[in-house]
Amino acid sequence: EFVELALNAHRIGVNAIIVLESPSELPLVIEVAARLGVEPVLGVRAQLATKSIGQWSGTSGEHAKFGLSPARVMEIVATLRDLGKLGWLQLVHYHIGSQIFQISVIKQALREAALIY
Repeated sequence: EFVELALNAHRIGVNAIIVLESPSELPLVIEVAARLGVEPVLGVRAQLATKSIGQWSGTSGEHAKFGLSPARVMEIVATLRDLGKLGWLQLVHYHIGSQIFQISVIKQALREAALIY
């Protein structure tokens, strides 16, 4: 339902970006987009290796609960490329935590996200 809602919103001019957090979400988006005749805008939530500092550092880095590893992001890229739909992918999203007081952590995360992009 959410995918269909986002694609219908896109159809009427709303800039709705579907952010994938799992490779298993992509086939559903492809199927619904084909059925509705809509070219979606997609993003991926990347799981960065950059480790945050502070109270929530245990939920960051390679063992974070959410997001796609770089290898999984590349699987999505390959699938979209094979379908001639790579233009759908327009966003890389990541979250390294909150209340980060060291700029070095932010800089490292930005470098890593740029490599994925």
